[in-house]
Amino acid sequence: VPESPSTHAAKTAQWLQFGYDAGHTGFNPLEKTIDPKNVSNLQIGWNDQSLIQPGGLVVDRNVAYVEDMGQSNEGLYALSAHTGAQQWYADMNLNGNWGGFTHAVAAVAGNIVVSPCSNGSPSTFLTGLCGVNAKNGKVLWKTYCTQYQGNPCGGLTNAGTSPTLYGK
Repeated sequence: VPESPSTHAAKTAQWLQFGYDAGHTGFNPLEKTIDPKNVSNLQIGWNDQSLIQPGGLVVDRNVAYVEDMGQSNEGLYALSAHTGAQQWYADMNLNGNWGGFTHAVAAVAGNIVVSPCSNGSPSTFLTGLCGVNAKNGKVLWKTYCTQYQGNPCGGLTNAGTSPTLYGK
């Protein structure tokens, strides 16, 4: 039986979604590396200058997944958590309509990265979620908000929060 995403995170102390847990609290009870005594010793290990507007990141198995909402190459990046080397890039059309996203961050569910995305059309702009293969960045599926009682997504016109993983 495959592990649920929340079980995997609890056993490995990975940050599979924004804020660590389904409530996006930012508290990782398994984090024992950084504490008040050594936090001042932290140093920058690497810096990717090509990311213009990173929305945040999640980490799984030494891969950092970060979304960039910059004016070009906006999308989802997989970077080595150790070196910052880019492993792949997936175009998510994150700025297909400026203001359409409020820095939502991806979540990792097994071998799929769930990311906010859009159809990229300025005239019929739709937002939603896309599933991306965590190993190679290939987009596996897309689902967009549709009209609800005359309003796009019931009045919600953007991906205003990050996906949440819910385990058994």
